Amino acid sequence: MTAYAWRGTACAADVNMDQADQFRRFLQQADAVLDSQPDPQDFSWRASDFRRGAETGSFSEYQRRFEAVWALDRYNIDLCRSFARMIMPRWLGRDEHDLEVFARRAAELTKDRFGYGFYALIQAANTEVGEHEIEDTLCDRALVKQGFEDLLARFPAPSNFNLYADMLEWMKDTQALADLLETRFRTIVPEIWYGDTIDDKFVYAFETLLEADEVLKARRRPG
Repeated sequence: MTAYAWRGTACAADVNMDQADQFRRFLQQADAVLDSQPDPQDFSWRASDFRRGAETGSFSEYQRRFEAVWALDRYNIDLCRSFARMIMPRWLGRDEHDLEVFARRAAELTKDRFGYGFYALIQAANTEVGEHEIEDTLCDRALVKQGFEDLLARFPAPSNFNLYADMLEWMKDTQALADLLETRFRTIVPEIWYGDTIDDKFVYAFETLLEADEVLKARRRPG
């Protein structure tokens, strides 16, 4: 975390020499700590080993480390979303099939507890990447909606309604978004939404809900 705080989120060409040096320095320290205390059966050790696997630049190596930690906690959605984000083509992914194949596999392996919820939550990782459109993916809109409905039937928490709304906006499904706003959406959870600050996140959420409200108003107009 310290290494990435030094590096920042800019493209590699925009990272200055001091940032890059500090980034490498702290990654090396993390490597030294983990390698000095190997514990392959410990989830925390495996999770850390998986995260540093992204720096290998190898899809197969990153996937190998992911599979090792995922086997210790099959229902860990944060782990799966982290992996899903990194296997997008702009990072370690080879093409759009990597994310789609993984989302479907994860859904099948966790269906006993979440229905198709993992498919929806993994695909929702797409919304966190700027200028990333659904047309760039193989996302199955119908399966996403089924997945969120499966989640809400089991875990009707405000955060899941917000994730659903955010995903519907990304899928450009304003009719379904309007239905959600009219019948079930009641609370904004700002942490779910895109933005650098809490204010930005609230603005994004309100703008999304206003789109849905316009649809509802149009439905009520006579004729």
